[in-house]
Amino acid sequence: MNLETISEFSLAGVSALIVEDENLIAMDVENLLREFGASLVRTSGTLMEARRIMTEHADISIVLLDLKLRDGCGEELLAELVEADVPVIVTTGYVGIACALAQVIYKPSSTEALLREI
Repeated sequence: MNLETISEFSLAGVSALIVEDENLIAMDVENLLREFGASLVRTSGTLMEARRIMTEHADISIVLLDLKLRDGCGEELLAELVEADVPVIVTTGYVGIACALAQVIYKPSSTEALLREI
């Protein structure tokens, strides 16, 4: 994806959950997804809240999951989401973390990198 095709990119019909405990990052990603047409974007700062949202809203089509959260490590939730066949993109500020279960985006990430993975 390049700057020419990014303007044509659409997230129409996508319902996303952002699991991120840094409010500014969560707001930036939420605004980006909405800007590109995501139909619904929910955010959670904790694993417990993310699980509640996933239980209450079966319409989540993708999860952007930070692995290091205030109430624990997102790896357990990642395994649950993969088992439930929910697409996940792991977001982390820890360069070098690899994940066999999902794509990894290192923060801070560019708009292009995030949209390419979605």
